[in-house]
This record gives sequence, C-alpha cells and structure tokens, in this order.
Amino acid sequence: MRVRMIVALILLSLFLASAAWGHAPGDKPPISFDEISPIVLREGGKEVKICFRDVVYHHGKKMGTGSSVLPGVIFAYRAFQTGLEKLGETPCREDLRVKCALPDYSAVVCLQYLLGDQGRLEVVLPDGAKVEPLSPQNLSRFARNLGPEHYCLVLTHLPTGREVEVRVKKEVFPPRYFELRRMVLYREPRQATEQEGQALASMEVSLVEKFAKGEPWELFEGFRQPFPVVEGVITGGLLLALAAGLLWPRLRR
Repeated sequence: MRVRMIVALILLSLFLASAAWGHAPGDKPPISFDEISPIVLREGGKEVKICFRDVVYHHGKKMGTGSSVLPGVIFAYRAFQTGLEKLGETPCREDLRVKCALPDYSAVVCLQYLLGDQGRLEVVLPDGAKVEPLSPQNLSRFARNLGPEHYCLVLTHLPTGREVEVRVKKEVFPPRYFELRRMVLYREPRQATEQEGQALASMEVSLVEKFAKGEPWELFEGFRQPFPVVEGVITGGLLLALAAGLLWPRLRR
C-alpha cells in the first residue's frame, strides 16, 4: 500500500510538470521512500548511514526540484547500493571510486553526496570519453543521445582493487523512452506533441517505480536471484522422498 501511495504522488507531480513541458516537477510535499534501505559507509572510523530521503533533499536543494525524484537520482542510488552489496563490506568513503557512464547532473549530484568530499567520481561515456567538468551545462552537452548503455556504474574499492560493474538491463526502460526524451527535451528530430510529453512523464513514473521496487537481479545485468530457502527445502524433501520410494523395494530384497 505504501508503494502505491509513493507512485501516486510521483505520478501527480510529473503529470503537473508535463503540462508545462518541464523535466522536474518543482517543490512538492516530501515523498517517502522508507522501503529503500539506507547505504552504510565508514568515515572517520565511524559508520555513516545515508537514507534515500537525505539524497532526495540534497538533490532538491542543489537543483531546485524540491522533493521530486528523477530517474537519474534513483538509478545512481540503487546502482551504488548494489555495488556495495556485491563488494560485501562496509568501506570508507575515501577508499571508493565511481566511474559512471551517465552524463546526467542529477546522477552526479547523488553520487557526489554518497561519496563525500574525499570520494572520487568520474563520468566516462560508453565510448571511453571522459566528461569534464561535471557542471550542469557541460553534462547537458552529452545527454542528448542517452541510451540504455549509459546507465552503467563501476564501483572500485581502491585498497584492494576490486571492481563491481552495475549495468541496467535494457528491458527495464519503457519502449520509446529515449526517443521521446530527445523530442521533449531537445526537440530532436522534432518537437514533441503534448500527448508525447505526457507519455514521457508517465514513463518516468514507471522508471522511478521500477528502480524503487526492483531487486538487483530484476534491474541489473549479471545478478542472480537467490535460491529460495523454503522452496529449496520443500523441493529437496520431495526429491528425497521420491528417491526413497524408488530405492525402498530394492533395499528390502
């Protein structure tokens, strides 16, 4: 029920934004994402807990979008979180480096907040080109032709050299999402219609919802669903019972 309320609030704010052709809905009442677990890091010998709400409020102050949640923000948060889980430890902030292929200022603001002042963040496009500086104006130059391949993050634990790549599955994105995005935001190859603008807003609602609710194996390449323990026990018990039934007549001879 809470997730449905979250989605309804995002849908309302994005729908209002689409009427004005805006990409960010502006200041709205806080959106609760309490079901998204916090990210835990170490800094100064202590554990630091970063909730998604903290990231949203920081992004809102930086971007002037209030408590709205854009796809770039939640992608960066979930990808970073998933990379940490795969590393299997609670590292220090200064021991982490992130290479992100997404030239999106919302994602950059999120990752900079997560990494802290000592963290290392680079935006490296899929073709290997490094984007500098990480200013909104410069990043927007590279954001015209986004595709699924840009939604990729590589997290490196510098002391050990361990790297984890977190890449979004292509099927996570709604059909025509990137095509409509280019038309609405950049008027390429033509200006979008009002209906197409509203369609993009609805797609972004769907995308935010997927990133908010999805499990790592549903969102990202190379992550396997854990084997359900209960189902495994039941299946194993049935197999053992079947095997015992087949062998019992022979054992009685």
